[in-house]
Amino acid sequence: MMPDVTPELEGVVDASSSARLAESNIGAALAVWARAAEGGGIEQVVGGLMARAAAPLRSFNQVLLTDGRAASGLAEVAASAERFIGKGRRFRVRILEGVAPEDDAAFAAVGLERHGGLPSMALELPAGASKVSDGVEIREVTDEAMLAAHAGIVALAFGWEPADLAWVLRPGLIGAEGWHAFTAYVDGVAAASAQVVIDGACGGLYYIATSDEQRRRGLGEAVTRHAASVAASAGCTIATLQASPMGQPVYERIGFRRAGFYRTYIPAGTA
Repeated sequence: MMPDVTPELEGVVDASSSARLAESNIGAALAVWARAAEGGGIEQVVGGLMARAAAPLRSFNQVLLTDGRAASGLAEVAASAERFIGKGRRFRVRILEGVAPEDDAAFAAVGLERHGGLPSMALELPAGASKVSDGVEIREVTDEAMLAAHAGIVALAFGWEPADLAWVLRPGLIGAEGWHAFTAYVDGVAAASAQVVIDGACGGLYYIATSDEQRRRGLGEAVTRHAASVAASAGCTIATLQASPMGQPVYERIGFRRAGFYRTYIPAGTA
C-alpha cells in the first residue's frame, strides 16, 4: 500500500498518483542524463530500471525499483546492477515506500545496506510567480559556458568533484527534449541552479542548489519557482521533487507537500 495522504496534501493532489508521476519522471530524467553521459545507458531490471554513467556518482548510477516484482527478484536485481553498472562501482537502489519488500533484511541478504532516504514532494501547478531581488537574473542554460557555470554550482553544493559531474552534464543535454536547466546570477556571478524534466503532465525538478556565499537570499526559492513555472507553461499540471532536509522547508513554503518516501540502499561497505 501507498502511505496515507498527508493532511496538507489531501484535497490538493492525490498523494498516491503524485508519487507515481514523480517516479515516472525520475525514470525519464535518468534516461535524459544517461543519453548525454559518457558511458551512459538505461536498461530494464526485474521490477524497475537501471541507469549508468562513467561518472563515479551514485545519482547517475542507480536502480529504481517501481513495482512488487522486485520482492521476488532482489538477487537478480543486485546481479544485474553489478553487471550493467560495473563490478565494484558505486551505485544506489531506490524504492518507493509501499513497494515490496519493506524488510531491510531482504536487501541485506543480497549485499545491500540501508542508506537513508528522501521524501517525494508534489506541487499542483500553476504555482506562484518567481520573485527575484535587484541584481538577480535567472537564465536558461543555452550554451556550453552556461552549462559549465551551472554544473559548478551543482558540484559544489552536492560535494562532488566538478570533473566527475562533467562526465554527465555534457553539451548533449542542451536542447535535449524535455530537459531545461536554469542558473540564477547575482551581479553576473552564478549563484543558484535548478533543472526540470518535462514528462507528460509532470515537471520533475532536480539539482536545486545555492552557493554557500549566497544562501539565505531566497535564490533557492526563486529558481524552484522559475523551474515550476516553465513546467506549467509546457502544460504540466504537477511539479515534483525529492527533498533534502535543508531544502524541504523551502519547498514547503512554496507549497510542495509530501507524496511518498524513497528508501535508499547501497552495496554494503561502500558508504
